[in-house]
Amino acid sequence: MIQTGDSLTTIRLWIEFTALYLFAPLALWIFLPYVSLFGSIAAVTVIGIVLLLRTPGFKLRELLDIGKLKETWPLILVLSLLTALFLFPLSYYIMGDRFIRLLKDSPLFLAILWVLYPWFSVLGQEIIYRPLFFKRYGHLFQSENIAILTNTFCFALAHAFYERWVTFILTLAGGYMFAWIYVKTKSFSAVFVMHWIAGGLIFTSGLGWYFYHGAIGQ
Repeated sequence: MIQTGDSLTTIRLWIEFTALYLFAPLALWIFLPYVSLFGSIAAVTVIGIVLLLRTPGFKLRELLDIGKLKETWPLILVLSLLTALFLFPLSYYIMGDRFIRLLKDSPLFLAILWVLYPWFSVLGQEIIYRPLFFKRYGHLFQSENIAILTNTFCFALAHAFYERWVTFILTLAGGYMFAWIYVKTKSFSAVFVMHWIAGGLIFTSGLGWYFYHGAIGQ
């Protein structure tokens, strides 16, 4: 972690934090019709990885350590079941004929989504919003709870370009869960797997429509 006793260091970290977690998502939201969504996300992810690698105390092996999954799998299982119990009734209520549509109409495509989604979406999000956020900027906040709540808001803000209330609520709930898991378990692999499962359940239930950039404005 970076120590923030030096006022210049603190100012620099706040500038980085504001640019990465506030200005970048807002800029994407405003300029999305004119810029590449995936290009923008990739650029921010690369910048975030560079900053993480330059963060004192961070070791790359932390991202590769799957050992804690042996300890955290009961927590992941319980949270996955609770997530499913929340998502599927919600989808049934609000999605109409889109409820579990991929499962019914395109099971192979859904299976491909489950396989590829974590590597092309979850991985970058979790690096930026969990280890980078808490290891590089966590000390900027007065308490662990404030850091978790701020992380939750920033994660939801990163999805604001979808311009849907369902997306915002789901990312608020998911953001809090992911932040809490990371802080409590200190395991990147645990939060990565939980995000993977939650995202897969969203696509399976039919709520993935709210996370499809091609449907923005529809």
